[in-house]
Amino acid sequence: MSDNTQGDLYKELDEQKGEVLALRSRLNELDEQKEGWFEKREALSREINSLIRQVRELKKRRDAFTAEVKELKKRRTELNSSIKEKAGDIKKVRAERDELIKKLGLKKTPSQLRQDVKRLEEQVEIEVDFNKEQRIMKIIKQKKRQVSEAEKVSDVWERAGRLSAEVRKLRDEAEGVHQTIQRKAAESQRLHEQLIAKSKEIDELKKKEEDAYTKFSELKNEFMNVNDQLKSKLVKVKDVKLRIDSAASKKKAEKQAAEKKLIDEKERTVEEKIRRGTKLTTDDILIFQRREGGLPAKGAKAKESA
Repeated sequence: MSDNTQGDLYKELDEQKGEVLALRSRLNELDEQKEGWFEKREALSREINSLIRQVRELKKRRDAFTAEVKELKKRRTELNSSIKEKAGDIKKVRAERDELIKKLGLKKTPSQLRQDVKRLEEQVEIEVDFNKEQRIMKIIKQKKRQVSEAEKVSDVWERAGRLSAEVRKLRDEAEGVHQTIQRKAAESQRLHEQLIAKSKEIDELKKKEEDAYTKFSELKNEFMNVNDQLKSKLVKVKDVKLRIDSAASKKKAEKQAAEKKLIDEKERTVEEKIRRGTKLTTDDILIFQRREGGLPAKGAKAKESA
């Protein structure tokens, strides 16, 4: 192989090595970008999982409030039904009371009439005018008769009072339940709005996660493609090196063959000189000794080579 051809091989090797360096540089760049997008996707995934846990907790709390509100509304309905029922009872008792009052001609309750009697009796005790005292005693007698008549409707009055007290108690409880419903419903709504906001945030992050994964996949595919190119290029570099080594070995073998041929020719010349009895030069003797293992030729006469 000519020096020119071997030079072409070295030139090709340098070009291939340059391309290998460029591919390795691009491969490192792609690997860094690829891993960057992978880590970004992982970070987004962790954030999404954290938000999902928060959404589950919010949903659990919201549903608990919703269930409480449902039970409270049921209780409020029961209370309102009881109030309505007792209000009807009160209406009936009052009608019964009013009918008795009208029938008996009563204008005051038994308690009010007894208070009137007590006040008049105290007035009699301090009254000095006999005529006036007699008038008061007459009024007291009338009042006591009214008290006696009023006692007949006392039970109706008491029933009306008890029912009114029960209704007030039920209304107070119903109002308390209503306030609790309002408070818990507001808290349930607040949690629901947080849940919706976080669900929307999850959807947005999932889109970013998908984009990050797409970018990662694109870079991974490009990385694998460049890596395949690098492997192919390394095979070519190895092939060029083998060709250079083969050319060098061939050149060395050719050189050794040429040297051997020259030595063989010189040895034949020396043998011819010895056969003819021609004086040997120093070079001839060295060649002869090398051939004979260092022994000088018998009867040979040496002369200095020109």
